[in-house]
Amino acid sequence: MSPVLEFGEVHLWGWLFSGREDTYATVRRIASGYLGGMPGRIRLRYMPSGKPHFGRKGPSFSLSHTGGRVLVAFARFSIGLDIEKESRFVSVNKIASRYFHSSERLALASCSKEDRQKVFLRMWVRKEAAVKLAGEGIALGLRKINIETDVHPWKVYREERRLHVKEISPWPGIVGALAAECQFVVAIFQTDSHPV
Repeated sequence: MSPVLEFGEVHLWGWLFSGREDTYATVRRIASGYLGGMPGRIRLRYMPSGKPHFGRKGPSFSLSHTGGRVLVAFARFSIGLDIEKESRFVSVNKIASRYFHSSERLALASCSKEDRQKVFLRMWVRKEAAVKLAGEGIALGLRKINIETDVHPWKVYREERRLHVKEISPWPGIVGALAAECQFVVAIFQTDSHPV
């Protein structure tokens, strides 16, 4: 029996990455459980930005992969998801100067050198999840996202509108974030087996 996806719930499914085609076939299999249809009849559509979706009747979903793993979030409302390996090395100053607000760059500058990468990635996954929520490309959307880091938990805004964001750690060494315009709970969290 397939799980029931209630409004206000997010279901997370994760597995080992084995290519784009296999990933989307698995996403369609999971979605068919929510829709009560055959996976072969479930079709992905694409927004002008390239974000995939199942149309008005299907669940909303967001997908991210890193370090040989895939994580997909399903919901009955728009959802954004991003995951990154904590060991990923990035040019913090270069990326932050291009996509982060001055207050976010100040928060990064106040971190010890040892913590800067980790804090940057925690900020980055929130920003990218928020951009995926909106269905915008990264280049267009990242500057629209602002994170207040002087409060706990951090508050995330998209053009002055506060978003509901949760940090997740789906596997050891991987940090992620979920973003939505409404409050939500993670009701199912299944990883490391090919679902459905």
